[in-house]
Amino acid sequence: MYTSDRIAGHSLRTVPTSGHFRIYARTDVLVARMVDRYLRWVAARSSCSCVDESGRPIDDLALQSRIDRLVDGSRPTLVVYWISDTMTLAIVALSMPPFLRLLRAMRVLVDSTIAGRSTGRFLELRGGRYSILRDADDPARLSELRDLMQSRTSCALAVDGGGPYLHVRPGLVAFASSVEAVVVPLSAWASRAFPLTIRSKVRLPLPGCRITVAVGAPQVVARRQSRTVQAASIAASLIGLRDLASREATRTRDP
Repeated sequence: MYTSDRIAGHSLRTVPTSGHFRIYARTDVLVARMVDRYLRWVAARSSCSCVDESGRPIDDLALQSRIDRLVDGSRPTLVVYWISDTMTLAIVALSMPPFLRLLRAMRVLVDSTIAGRSTGRFLELRGGRYSILRDADDPARLSELRDLMQSRTSCALAVDGGGPYLHVRPGLVAFASSVEAVVVPLSAWASRAFPLTIRSKVRLPLPGCRITVAVGAPQVVARRQSRTVQAASIAASLIGLRDLASREATRTRDP
């Protein structure tokens, strides 16, 4: 278990620097700094632990080795998680150095909302990289994903961002297959948190909470298997990891 005592951009689209876009940029930076300050405050007053897909504890050395294999592997890595876990995973990265290394090795894909843009700015503060994708219904989104496919970039994204929630689209499987990526599901749960949003249920951890992150087994997408079936399999893995993380985080008393 980690008790935090050390706190450790790029975009596919260039943000214009004139008119109201400058206001957006300043707002994004302001929100990101507020979020960063709050999450560091929570991280310093909470504890984190890690389990694998079977619920077995992962100690520090095993976690470091597991992250190193992902970062240094020959295939790109696609880290996937539910949008509701975003804030909790951010605290995990602040509290556990191996996850900060993983974050810095990824390009995190965010949407063009203020929450998405501010998340990107937060990642920059932590030495991470991000890309802003257009809405799922925007045809230009395909060309943006195509750029990533050609570069074979390791990415991380909330698979249900924008809805439908707790659902994995078959298009994610097509994306992973095109870059021959290894899909790694993650889920994190804080014993004390409250929902920031009604629909997506993004949870904001509270000080003094116990956080457990569950790391799923790497999955290789099969080209000849149904994308719908494989998307359902990834969703099932994420739901199972959430159940594991929730049970472990609430099993013992808060620190």
